[in-house]
Amino acid sequence: MPVSQIPNNMADHIQAKLVTQDEKYKIADTMFELPGEVTVTELTNLVNKVLKEGVKDAIDDENEYQNMEFDFLVNGEFLRIPLNQYIENKGISTEKVVEIEYILKQESPKPEDQFTQDDWISSVQSTKEFILTGSYDCTVSIWNMDSSKPCIYGFGHTEPVKAVSWVNRVNNDKTAYLISSSQDQSAILWQWEKGEETIKPLFCCRGHSKSVDCVSVHPEMEAFATGSWDSSIKLWSTSPVPQDDSNEPEDFRKARNKKKRQRIEQRGVTRVPKSTLAGHREAVSSLVWLSSSDLCSVSWDHTINVWDINEGKEKLNLRGAKVFLACDYSFHSNLLATGSSDRHIRIWDPRGKDEIFSKGSLIKCNLTSHTGWITCVKWSPSNQYQLVSGSLDYTVKLWDIRSPQTPLFDVNAHQDKVMCLDWSNDDIIFSGGADKNLYKFRYNSVS
Repeated sequence: MPVSQIPNNMADHIQAKLVTQDEKYKIADTMFELPGEVTVTELTNLVNKVLKEGVKDAIDDENEYQNMEFDFLVNGEFLRIPLNQYIENKGISTEKVVEIEYILKQESPKPEDQFTQDDWISSVQSTKEFILTGSYDCTVSIWNMDSSKPCIYGFGHTEPVKAVSWVNRVNNDKTAYLISSSQDQSAILWQWEKGEETIKPLFCCRGHSKSVDCVSVHPEMEAFATGSWDSSIKLWSTSPVPQDDSNEPEDFRKARNKKKRQRIEQRGVTRVPKSTLAGHREAVSSLVWLSSSDLCSVSWDHTINVWDINEGKEKLNLRGAKVFLACDYSFHSNLLATGSSDRHIRIWDPRGKDEIFSKGSLIKCNLTSHTGWITCVKWSPSNQYQLVSGSLDYTVKLWDIRSPQTPLFDVNAHQDKVMCLDWSNDDIIFSGGADKNLYKFRYNSVS
């Protein structure tokens, strides 16, 4: 059995096997006798030493092996302390060989661009080409990826815009549709012909009696949901044509005076909701679809609800200790992330039965580092382990759920509250806040 070259002044050793799924950095299937206090840095040196010895006969002076930085996982969790401490904390037997997986260490997100708006940036969602934002200046804006000012403005709301979402992504379509919601108690369905300098309001969705703070578009884009401070959730059609049962065209026909016609042209014809989901007792703060039939909502009433929209009723309910402010769902891992006023991010598996869910056994882990309320969370679109969070503490943190005690990176760019995040593109993260700035970060999210 080979003995590692790591200096050791301890009597205790741990037998370990180093494995990786990355063929480029795979080493021979060999066990190592490691000193108990071995650290991540020392393990990295060991892997590099073995890799270098393995390729020394195949390289020349101009192509010497370059040392790499690695992270190490034991039982699916990142190693952040000496190995013997971790093994003791987790109750792992040292009588068996400990398998240690190593992966390439990721580089921190790199700031790439800064966009500035006239007021707080409350919501953001991007495509490959464009960025959609909502602001407290009451506008909906579309930006090119490299533009310093919005290229398109939407004027229709009379109070701050709280949420925005693309209905269809404009990458391959000439016509795009998008949703915005506002403190003016409405949501607007907009149409944008790619290449034109304005967006057209098609329908003003009315039915809520208080601020509409969140929007989520159905996975098949046939409907969207809104959540409001009136504690209700409403479902709306995304169809660009009037619905037969809502008498939408009558608004315009009845608008005999010029001012009313202008108002309809600015905000769109009134559309009524398809249905209402009632059950929360306080403001609905965030929505996300779990499937084509299941919608998840979180609320200031300390609850998470999962709704069956076909039945129009609640399927699951969880009561927490504090206000829930944000949620997002990963279709890669089937896990739900929530952010709360207690400064914790919690990772849930919402697929269990109600009685199991209510006991809290479906909490997979807590991510703890923020010092302010968690305002937004977004999963990576391609990496099942990673997500990003924003907080009233002015910071953005990037997490890997295999390292729940410590974020991978702190991203300190904002000078005020972080209000929104987007991670729609694999390698780009956006954050917007009360400092009126939208930041773009480049990040390589390797699995």
